Amino acid sequence: NGIESVAYPNPFVTKVNISFKSLASGNATIQLFDITGRKLGFIYRPNVIAGTINIVEYNVPLNTPSVIFYRVIIGNKFATGKVIAASGL
Repeated sequence: NGIESVAYPNPFVTKVNISFKSLASGNATIQLFDITGRKLGFIYRPNVIAGTINIVEYNVPLNTPSVIFYRVIIGNKFATGKVIAASGL
């Protein structure tokens, strides 16, 4: 769909790296959700260059649910994924 993404480590302990590459340049937003769809936060990355690998580090708050879903959005394209807390295994 124009964006490739992966999150690691998965499972995570205290932080998650979200790596993504887009076929188009633009501004990127990464939205984070819990399993019920409640938004946990977002990360904004301006000026993403097409074909470049971008890595964003997210320090996970202590009270975060054991499963986090993420959505990387650039223009009208998006990619989704999930990560699981090591304590949630």
